[in-house]
Amino acid sequence: MSELDRKKILYLSLGDKKTKEFIMIEDIMKDKYDLTIMDWKKILKNEELVKNADLILIRSVYDYEEYPNKFKKFLKLMQKYKHKVYNNPKIIKDNYKKKYLTYFNSVPDTYIINKQKISIDEIKKIIKLELQKYGKLVIKPVISNSGKNIHLINSNDDINNIDLTSIQKIIETKGLIVQKFLEGIKNGEYSVIIINEYKYIIHKTNDQDFRIHPFYGGRVTKLDKNNKYYNKLITFASMIIYKYLSINKLTKNDILFARIDIVINNEQLYLMEIEIIDCVLFMDNNALKYFVQQIENKLT
Repeated sequence: MSELDRKKILYLSLGDKKTKEFIMIEDIMKDKYDLTIMDWKKILKNEELVKNADLILIRSVYDYEEYPNKFKKFLKLMQKYKHKVYNNPKIIKDNYKKKYLTYFNSVPDTYIINKQKISIDEIKKIIKLELQKYGKLVIKPVISNSGKNIHLINSNDDINNIDLTSIQKIIETKGLIVQKFLEGIKNGEYSVIIINEYKYIIHKTNDQDFRIHPFYGGRVTKLDKNNKYYNKLITFASMIIYKYLSINKLTKNDILFARIDIVINNEQLYLMEIEIIDCVLFMDNNALKYFVQQIENKLT
């Protein structure tokens, strides 16, 4: 195969430095394909690269929260080439704004304070009313990553101990989620990874903190298929992603990967997040090979 015949894959990331995932993919595909990694923010000035690419993967772009206007322009550019972009920019636009929290009954009771000017007294009033209803709350930004700026609220004293000026800024720039705390999180969170028809489950736990992210000491293990919840989790996640795609008038062919985060509370499954953008896939060798195969299928 000549250099001119080799198909081009553009991998959009947080920076130009090769990520661990990119290196693993490149190692398998480099003999047949040209792979380029680029900071997503630079692509707005390099549309020719987008135009010439045969397939575009939007992966680790989690600093988009710091560049909201640039990210909107980025998604608009990706929409122009949507036939070769994964995941489809239409569902990414819906996903990063957490619109799906209003689509499903299986989401914990949630109050969203959308981007707006709001006084600290009004913020206190809303949180206190929700606290009276549920006794225990979690508040977190609508747009966030790695468990940043998440607070557990047990009492009015907890509200007073939070930097409410910071919360005010979060509301005005990103929006705030005020959500009923589920005690089931103490038993961990289950992440169902979906790569087309290939599915597996990661169990994330933390004995020391309600935040299960590794940054706070969380542990990650692959859930055994013999676990009593395994099939139930797979069925639940498959239903969620099917409905989510249908709501956005898309099909499974419009995405390459997804992660559905679930908490089991009193034997009931609750949807915590649908990760369509920037989700860690926790791929082992088998998952990686399947992921690469799906990329190749999209190129044929």
